[in-house]
Amino acid sequence: MESTEIESEKKLAREFFNACWDLIENPNRTPEEDQEMIRLAQESRRHWGVVGTAREWSIGEWQCSRVNALVGNGEVALRHAQESARLCADLPRPHFMHASSCEALAFAHYVLGNLELAKEFKAQALKELDGLSEEDASHIRSQIEELPC
Repeated sequence: MESTEIESEKKLAREFFNACWDLIENPNRTPEEDQEMIRLAQESRRHWGVVGTAREWSIGEWQCSRVNALVGNGEVALRHAQESARLCADLPRPHFMHASSCEALAFAHYVLGNLELAKEFKAQALKELDGLSEEDASHIRSQIEELPC
């Protein structure tokens, strides 16, 4: 793949991710926007699958998990969260993706009604914040705190 093609794939992956993020942050999404949010997450992950590394793949799986949890697709959210955790397993600690993948697992289990597992993964996500920069930890902590359990 030529460098211009690689840069084009990265640009698309970032654009889809950011557009999806805008929808994640919109508490008044319509059902159509929910479906668009899922599509954008999948597209971002697909483009990172071409040019990314385990870091980007794990982030993409996290986003796919998050959007599916937001719309109540617990089983799909869980599969993406598990894949996010698998992909980031070899990243050094501390790394924000360890906390994020635990957060995704917590949300997926919450949506599925597995409250004890949701609480366990939430606690693990908070532990994974140790050693992160304050900026990363603060951002992820706010996401973890959105979990109602």
